[in-house]
Amino acid sequence: MILLKQKIYFANSLKGIGIGWFISKYILDVEIFLSYK
Repeated sequence: MILLKQKIYFANSLKGIGIGWFISKYILDVEIFLSYK
């Protein structure tokens, strides 16, 4: 899962799109919430 997160974050970083960053952060928050739960 960590590698997947890094790939998504890296891909969005290359795009330089703010929306991509928010989507990545949302995905990370959801995964953290699920793993915490």
